[in-house]
Amino acid sequence: MMLLKLMLVFAKVAVLTFGGGYAMVPLFENELVRHYAFLTADEFANLVGLAQVTPGPIGFNSATYVGMAQGGLAGALAASLGVMIPSILISLVVAVFLRRAADAQWMKLLMKGVRPCVVGIIGAAVIFFARTALCWQGAVIFVAVIILRWKLPKLNPIYSLLLSALLGYVLFI
Repeated sequence: MMLLKLMLVFAKVAVLTFGGGYAMVPLFENELVRHYAFLTADEFANLVGLAQVTPGPIGFNSATYVGMAQGGLAGALAASLGVMIPSILISLVVAVFLRRAADAQWMKLLMKGVRPCVVGIIGAAVIFFARTALCWQGAVIFVAVIILRWKLPKLNPIYSLLLSALLGYVLFI
């Protein structure tokens, strides 16, 4: 029963998110911390950090970690399949559909309408990181660099990194 629950929790998150791994973070928090209590809020914050630094997609890494913690190797496999299978199936269906409708005006409008939703979901992830950060200065650096990249799209990414390093040095040293 636990294996099925793990698979379904991660499948639900995979089906309901659009925009990549960081878009999954608010739903993961809701399901894993609040609804099923698989993790505490602190454990979840650690999970997100760990999933970021390990190779691979954040959703897959999170599923594997939680599955392993809750149900051993079988749990890791069930949760990982739960997060992967819906994405694979949806991608296949969308690829066929987009190939036929890519140039349609309604499709362009649909994609234009989806972008603000993705920004909102990723914004929820930023709020989560800001709430759980050990210090608020890290969130300030993150937001400042994002705003700069948004307002100055031709800004060389090297300058973004240097600015982040300078802000980090000023705030933490």
